Amino acid sequence: MPIKLYVVAMTLTLVVGWGLTARGDASLAERAKTARLLAHRHAAVAVLSDESLLSDVARSGEFWDAREAAAKKLTDPATLADVAMTASDAEVRSIALEKLDDPETLQEIAALAKSLHTRRAAVEKLESRQQPVSQPVFVEIARQGQEWPLRLWAVAKLDERHREVSQEVLAELARSGEDWSTRLWAAGALDAPHRAAVDAAMADLATHAKDAAVRRAAAGWTDGKLTTVSDVLAEIATHSKNLAVCLAAVEHVTDQAVLTGLVKKHLFSEVQRAAVEKIDDPATLIGFVKTNTSAEIRLRAVRKVDDQTLLAETVRDRGNFWLVRLEAIGRLTDPSLLADFARNDRDVGVRKAATEKVTDQAVLAHLAMHDENLSVRCAAAEHLTDQSLLLDVIRNHNEWSVLSRAVKRLTDPASIAHVAQTHDDAKLREEAVKRLTDQATLLDLATNGTHRDARLAAAERVTDQAALVEFAKKHDDWAMRRAALTNLTNQAMLSEIARTEKNYEVRKAAVAALTDQSLLLEFTRAHESPAIRREAVQKLTTPAVLANFLRTDKDSGVRMAALDNLTDQTVLSEVARNDPDSGIRKAAVRKLTDQTLLSAIVQSDRAPDVRRAATLRLEELTWRQQQAPPPR
Repeated sequence: MPIKLYVVAMTLTLVVGWGLTARGDASLAERAKTARLLAHRHAAVAVLSDESLLSDVARSGEFWDAREAAAKKLTDPATLADVAMTASDAEVRSIALEKLDDPETLQEIAALAKSLHTRRAAVEKLESRQQPVSQPVFVEIARQGQEWPLRLWAVAKLDERHREVSQEVLAELARSGEDWSTRLWAAGALDAPHRAAVDAAMADLATHAKDAAVRRAAAGWTDGKLTTVSDVLAEIATHSKNLAVCLAAVEHVTDQAVLTGLVKKHLFSEVQRAAVEKIDDPATLIGFVKTNTSAEIRLRAVRKVDDQTLLAETVRDRGNFWLVRLEAIGRLTDPSLLADFARNDRDVGVRKAATEKVTDQAVLAHLAMHDENLSVRCAAAEHLTDQSLLLDVIRNHNEWSVLSRAVKRLTDPASIAHVAQTHDDAKLREEAVKRLTDQATLLDLATNGTHRDARLAAAERVTDQAALVEFAKKHDDWAMRRAALTNLTNQAMLSEIARTEKNYEVRKAAVAALTDQSLLLEFTRAHESPAIRREAVQKLTTPAVLANFLRTDKDSGVRMAALDNLTDQTVLSEVARNDPDSGIRKAAVRKLTDQTLLSAIVQSDRAPDVRRAATLRLEELTWRQQQAPPPR
């Protein structure tokens, strides 16, 4: 049983068995906290509504799923705030905090929550709502945090009034940070008066760091050759032979000259890629596009360029990697440049990419009719919106790929109708008719259209019942009469057409459209054609009526149609034993469930294929019994 259904079942059991008395609620809370089965825990939480009991489950439940489910049911702001500040489960605190919006409550959590991470989450929620946060919150997190990223985050939030606090925290991290990058970064961020306090730590790092580049950078900081954190990190990123160390250093490098050098010369391609993502100067980036040997570096560089002139130069340079040229086209926004590349570039891919961004309708129409490449012509047609230019393309073009795209862009009913009425291509006329929704236009086309296929397609989309009756009863073309039946809903009229229409296909369509059971029955009894009776019987649903046809109709096809919709075992048994047609007996046998009768048929039926069908049905029923779960 799916777990959700199981939980619902358990919930109903608990509601009926325990009720919602105060004593019952306490029992439910205990069950939610301690039950070994997940479904029992969730069912208990689902029944609970008392905020204090839900809060107790959220705080002290043995299982995380019950704690979280209880927290999600809490609605009282005071209870939610208490859970957010004091719960031991981080996810429960997060759920409670997420449900709180009151600025004063969030300020209280930011100041008093036991978890510094919860405080940070409260601060970020306040900041997202443009609410100010008091500086003492950041001071406390900076001083008391156990994790250096959290402490650095708090330091970054401190204003000038608390600069001494930030310097105190940075000095502590420089002396005892978890890793070399923390220590170096913190040391580099210290003001000059505070640097002496960490000289011993830097000297220790210069002596004992495992990575030679880190040792050299720390030594340079200690002896004054490297005076800023950027100098230190650049030294490490440039000279370390350890990829992880290099990437950690590059993450904090901002000097554009250093980053450019890393892209050009660094040993690791991963470092080159990380560095190019941090470069902002367009000229430097385009230089990489032109000269760097790595296709990935060239692509990353061009993706950061917005200058239209530089991008155009990149596209024009046919020496560039083709993907780079396409990427540059994708970043172009200047209409004149895009139009120029769409019309004149020798590369099909560049012309197509530019065409997909062109908005000038005259340019698109020209490309749709005259570009030498089919994919460009199709792209231009797909982006045309000017209705008169689309008609020009449709009149003057002969390629289906372009024409079909142009027709799909037509929105003006008169233009679509014109194509449906006049175009030489039958397939395109049909496509145009499919685009029409205006009933007056469709009716006019169905009545007066020049081409038979367009008239038929239009008639199939007409919904005006009076017009459809007129078509169905009086039109000279049998195909038009049949098309009119597509949307005709008048059951009496459909029955009349099914009885009186001379054309077999029209009669068949009328029967297929009939849904009224009494009219279907009346028609089926009266009609002479077995084929038409079969069509009608297939739409009947009343078991007694179907059984009557099975017993009395002389045509085996009609009886088979009746059998298809029948499940009554008594009637099926009668048919399986007595129908003169072995094919019908065989079909009835396949639907039987009476194993005694099936055994008798295996022994006595005169047709081998019926006996074989009964044997197979017995085996199937026996197998299903063996697979069924034991009764509870």
